[in-house]
Amino acid sequence: TTSSGRPPCAPSLTSLSSPSTYTPVSAAPASTPATAVSAGARRGPQFNLDFIDEGLLGSGVFADVIRVREKANPERMWAVKMMRNPYKNGKEKQRVLAEMLVMKRLRRNLPGSGANSGSSSSSSSSAVSDFRDYVAKIHRAWQENGGFFFLQMELAERGSLKDLFQLYGGQGRRLPDGTVWQICRQVASGLAHIHGHGIVHLDIKPANLLINKVGQVMIGDFGLATDIGEVDDGHEGDQHFMAPEILSSQARRPSAD
Repeated sequence: TTSSGRPPCAPSLTSLSSPSTYTPVSAAPASTPATAVSAGARRGPQFNLDFIDEGLLGSGVFADVIRVREKANPERMWAVKMMRNPYKNGKEKQRVLAEMLVMKRLRRNLPGSGANSGSSSSSSSSAVSDFRDYVAKIHRAWQENGGFFFLQMELAERGSLKDLFQLYGGQGRRLPDGTVWQICRQVASGLAHIHGHGIVHLDIKPANLLINKVGQVMIGDFGLATDIGEVDDGHEGDQHFMAPEILSSQARRPSAD
């Protein structure tokens, strides 16, 4: 481990390069459902005042995630999750707000972990690591243009584990054993933090395991997260990565992650 108590980054993770180009949301190919509102129509004065669109990072059923640059501080980059459609009713609003509330809860440290004063780094090598380091952090959230919701989050400069697997697979290479161990260690640490807050993620998959600029894995996308013990509400994660526990029990438990 390092002096901060965290495991060192594996070379294979730190060598993963960021994508060289991004497609601006306004010019993205027509993979977006026809029912989704155009990106330009979704943005309001707050977004346009604060950010420059650096391109589309990914798309889901309910939202697009874009890379943005701060106008006030051009060196700072963020990921902004932008809902595809405005709220239609209170239930939809509750679903969207739930992700923000979960991420805000996860900013708090767990008792007994390494950080004692709100910092996300431990100053003692004997202290328990602050597992918040392995969870993508929310910066702020807002609503504009009649119900479009925005989440400003930490940017994963080096993509995701899905990108890493595709990079190695495309080259016919295997990940070194040490790198696999580092991935498992960091993801398990992130899950320990999430479960310690009484939350279950429900959508753990390579695309949601993000890699920051120093090669550290962070768990992202809390759109399906819920409290441990909650009964199934009909929302399920990617069927290709769905845990058997999701199908065998209506109550959501940490084992589903």
